[in-house]
Amino acid sequence: MRSEGKRRLGLALYFAGMLALAALISWLFSYVPLHPWLHAFLVFATPKLLTDILAALFQGSKKKYIFFEDYLRELLLFFAVVAVCVLAVAAVQQYLHGMVWLPLLAAAIALIWR
Repeated sequence: MRSEGKRRLGLALYFAGMLALAALISWLFSYVPLHPWLHAFLVFATPKLLTDILAALFQGSKKKYIFFEDYLRELLLFFAVVAVCVLAVAAVQQYLHGMVWLPLLAAAIALIWR
């Protein structure tokens, strides 16, 4: 039972960290004049790229991927998922006239992808 609680706490902290990182990235990209779809794509993709880079720097000898091509394949698949998410966000904003806070969705996608 104790390990289950630690796992849930780790996931909650990971989600909170990704949410803070995605909010910071969204705030920084708001100062750059970008098309809304490109802004959404960058908000979705940049937190995962940054966490992957930081994980590679600080993990040391533990490697998640044997070959770099495996990582590129996973990254390409993640970009495809991000493109579908951006299209869904654009559809909600355009056709349903709704507002979507992108950092929350970006953190959720990063948590699910993990």
